[in-house]
Amino acid sequence: MTCTRRRTKRKVGAKELVVEEEEAATAGGNMSSVADCGVKPLQTAMKMAKAAIQCDGGGEHKEAYCEYLRTINYISHALLEDAATQSVAASEELAAVEVERMLTLAEQCLERARSFVEEKKKSADPPDLSASDPPDLSASDPPDISASAPASSGAHRTTVLPLAIAAHTEQREGTDPTATSELSPFLPPEIFQRLQTEESRDATKKELTPIEQASRLNQKLKANYEARLARLAPGQASQKTSLKLSLQRQMMENLIIAKARQDAVSFCRQLVSLLVD
Repeated sequence: MTCTRRRTKRKVGAKELVVEEEEAATAGGNMSSVADCGVKPLQTAMKMAKAAIQCDGGGEHKEAYCEYLRTINYISHALLEDAATQSVAASEELAAVEVERMLTLAEQCLERARSFVEEKKKSADPPDLSASDPPDLSASDPPDISASAPASSGAHRTTVLPLAIAAHTEQREGTDPTATSELSPFLPPEIFQRLQTEESRDATKKELTPIEQASRLNQKLKANYEARLARLAPGQASQKTSLKLSLQRQMMENLIIAKARQDAVSFCRQLVSLLVD
């Protein structure tokens, strides 16, 4: 039996990766043929999982989902064929560590594939927000989606923007007798410069996680919502309700996207750790 080396190109995102694969000259691609070529099933499964990770990281979710399923299918067929064709003694000669790592790899691929299905289900069936009265977001704090993240100076900085706007409004009302309750959408230069300085300082300290990024974005959306709400006339109740629903939908979408990104990062780290070991 002869072995051939195939050089293929896989396009992931904007990059084109070149992958070398060894395959048997005979068709079928069973486990014994792969072993004759000197490539262990675990190595082939790791290459397939690596391709899935690259698609996942490049935002090609459908292709990544298919690659995860192909990896699971290959591992199950390889182990099944080995168990059916080899004797008990020969099966014991196959390293138990190798079998365990293949099963662990299949479990992680299955977990990631399940997360794609759950994410698609959430995006396809959003909660009916119009069925119940929207919560009074102007009188309550936004949801704290970064409660599990470690406390840092970045969490404190997220509250600077609405506080700065409120302080600026009180200063205008106290100094200008003709000032109304209308809230200006623009900040004074000194406050804006201070926010920019704090933001750049926090960016150099540490890289934010997707959950922390979504939390800051929701804080900005909340501040923008309060500013627009203050400019509405008292009789525009329907428009206030529309603004509340829009804010709630955007914050929920940010949370779902951040959770999916966080799961992808965590899964990739676990898989890389498995490949390194």
